[in-house]
Amino acid sequence: MKSVKMQKQTKKRDLSKLIPWVAGIGLLLTIELVRVYIMANFVDGAAPSFCAINETIDCDAVAKTQFALLLGVPNAVWGLLFYAFVLVLYFAKKLKEIKLLKFLEVFEHPKSYIFLLALLVFIADIVLAFISTSVIGKICLLCFVTYFVNLVLLIVSKPAKSFTDMIITSINDFIKAISNKFYAIAFFLVVAAGISALVYLDQTKILAPPVNFQDYEPTETSNNLGDENAQVIINEFTDIQCPYCALSNKMMNKVIDEYDNVRIIHHDFPLDKDCNPLLTQQMHPNSCLYAQYALAAKKQDKAWGLINLMFKNNSDLSEEKVLELAKELNLDTNKLKNDAHSKEVKEELKNEIENIVNMGINATPTYIINGKKHSGIYKYNELIKIIKKDGGVDKAK
Repeated sequence: MKSVKMQKQTKKRDLSKLIPWVAGIGLLLTIELVRVYIMANFVDGAAPSFCAINETIDCDAVAKTQFALLLGVPNAVWGLLFYAFVLVLYFAKKLKEIKLLKFLEVFEHPKSYIFLLALLVFIADIVLAFISTSVIGKICLLCFVTYFVNLVLLIVSKPAKSFTDMIITSINDFIKAISNKFYAIAFFLVVAAGISALVYLDQTKILAPPVNFQDYEPTETSNNLGDENAQVIINEFTDIQCPYCALSNKMMNKVIDEYDNVRIIHHDFPLDKDCNPLLTQQMHPNSCLYAQYALAAKKQDKAWGLINLMFKNNSDLSEEKVLELAKELNLDTNKLKNDAHSKEVKEELKNEIENIVNMGINATPTYIINGKKHSGIYKYNELIKIIKKDGGVDKAK
């Protein structure tokens, strides 16, 4: 029995030797993902990356969404820091011999830390994979490769001790480390600096995909946006509570302000499981209701007026707020509310959503420009290029 147990332990020790190799591969992958993120968002005219393969497998498109960041920092950068830290932990016993890196002595059980970190990261990977496939509707091939690398890292870093023992060991090591006044002060200074940096990056959004004309205010209030006889038809599919859809809405209005021969047709695609059969978990509660109000406003020829105001106020929206906004447009609020809750409007929304689902659309914002589908948020200049290419617009007003 002892022999078998020793063989199993030896096998696990052998697997742990793969940690730096796996982390090294992950580091190279995230360096490339950082490059893809920068090229996709900050380099005008940059060629598509090698993993922008088709409409579904497109790393660039995923990099342009709000889901490509966490706390104002690109996920790729978080990944790069994670793999670098894993390598530091793995070689901590050797690195602590260097005078400037003596603080690494606090990591007395590095493999336990690596496993716990790998577990947390892999759980995050599962969430990101779900968002990619179910919300964005696109796959970042490089991202999914890193998810697999993280699974391998989780397997090879599993120590012989139990999960509970690892947590207890990590807590005891932390308590022991901060019992040293110098390390305690250094730890809290680093945490304070880190939190300050994250708050700054999250508030300023300097690393986020750049957006234009944030102060631009749409002026259209009727049911029609653009030329009814236009040759370029843009069908937009949005959710009133989607922050990137609010930006998309501004872009659509600005396109009409700047270009002739273009028409925008709005379609409500609320990411609310109360009316959207694609959703099994709630994302945007009450989005169905706001979509019903958008449809109800059509009956008073004020659809775009209410849509624009709801998008402008979508961070603080309620039914009472919608009715207040309706008063700004001189809508008959009693009729609006009755229409919004009517069987007719609910049936219209149901049919709209069913048609959208049957078209294979599962994310917002999505555009169909003269029959060609595009999903995700774009910089305004990129959107114009797409419209010119797919729609044939070549002259501004």
